[in-house]
Amino acid sequence: MQAIPLPLKQRIYEVNEPIEHVYFPNSGVISFLGVLGNGGTVEVASVGNEGMIGTPILLGTDRIPAETMVQVAGDSWRMKVDVFKREVPPGSPFHNLLLRYVQALMNQLILTVICNTLHPVEARCCRWLLQVQDRVGLDEFILTQEFLSQMLGVRRASVRQD
Repeated sequence: MQAIPLPLKQRIYEVNEPIEHVYFPNSGVISFLGVLGNGGTVEVASVGNEGMIGTPILLGTDRIPAETMVQVAGDSWRMKVDVFKREVPPGSPFHNLLLRYVQALMNQLILTVICNTLHPVEARCCRWLLQVQDRVGLDEFILTQEFLSQMLGVRRASVRQD
């Protein structure tokens, strides 16, 4: 395993790109971004130090279905997929724990879709800020209106406060 920095806005994976490494963030937040028909993006889930990037490997596939991008800078452990598969075989206690994490990630994705569909921008913004605060453990973090609007899938003017 290798310790690596996670600089702000670093793309970890593009849509359907082969997964070469799995990541276990120590700090920071990584977003899963759905790509819209117009080229825009909307966050569908996020991962902090509670999770893993590269979960499709656990499910027997080597492609990631969303863009992944660092939304709050931090650092992570990174492991090559072949090493991960050798060290964390199916049925092992850690593999089973990670499968439970995949279930939690799916729950987050479903709730995010529901929130994005039913709630006004202000409520979606509050949810997003609380999730990030929970993952980074800080009350302050670097954020631009443009970036927040991308995460919420709205126009920048929608998150601007006069």
